[in-house]
Amino acid sequence: MTFGEYFERHPPWDPDLWIEIGPFNPCGADACRHLAMKVAIVGNSHLAALKLAVRHNGFSQERLDINFWGLPGPDFDSITYGAGVLQTPRKSFVLHISDGLYESLPVRDFDAIVLHGVALNVSDYLLSLRKASEHLRCYSSALLEDGLRSCIEKVPSWSLVRSLSAEFGGRLLMSAMPLSSEDGTKFKDIPVADDELPRLNDHIGTVLGKIGVEYVPQPPDTICEGKYTKRDYSIGSVRLAAKLCYKHPDDDYIHMNEQYGSLVLRAVGTRLSAPRCV
Repeated sequence: MTFGEYFERHPPWDPDLWIEIGPFNPCGADACRHLAMKVAIVGNSHLAALKLAVRHNGFSQERLDINFWGLPGPDFDSITYGAGVLQTPRKSFVLHISDGLYESLPVRDFDAIVLHGVALNVSDYLLSLRKASEHLRCYSSALLEDGLRSCIEKVPSWSLVRSLSAEFGGRLLMSAMPLSSEDGTKFKDIPVADDELPRLNDHIGTVLGKIGVEYVPQPPDTICEGKYTKRDYSIGSVRLAAKLCYKHPDDDYIHMNEQYGSLVLRAVGTRLSAPRCV
């Protein structure tokens, strides 16, 4: 039998010639890495809660390929942006935080950038407003937004945010630093109504949206009295370091733990799974 005769009797689509290679798994390890949205979470000391949540499997990464990069405290303000890259003189530290991947961060390699832990001065703004009036409903939306814009623009990292929003082609999100723990005393004598913080968050979203930044508010389940983070989410917080094993002192009321970090990551994932909203 010639090859032509064999081909005619047994064409390539003949099931008798098929070789079983097992079921197709579209979400095998390599496929999932390829299909997942690549996300860089850039932050300050508050990054530790999120990184620890991922390290201890407190957040499923099937849809997101998450990378961390950042610096604690005032060192965060040393980060600059230019030519599509975030840079800092503290290359060794950010290399550790990124698990040995990035001394500088090429933002164009990512589908989304999340700025986490930025101090938007919202609590101070709310405190000043409540000293002058019994409820935010006494203020117009225009006044609230102008005041918030003024507070936000005073943040040291604001120029970094503006540079990224102007040049980065992917999605840019901001997740602010958490409210202080209920063990703190900042708002001790000032009651806050349940609808005041959500109203401020709506206005923050409007202010940031005007420059192309999507706002991810603090998860509502972590908030109590409309002004604090629940105590359970601050116990056992750790410092931002390579090993993530150095705990904050008991009187640290501004840093949160991995349970809090897990909820923030879920909120970020929910926002990224939805269409861009700015």
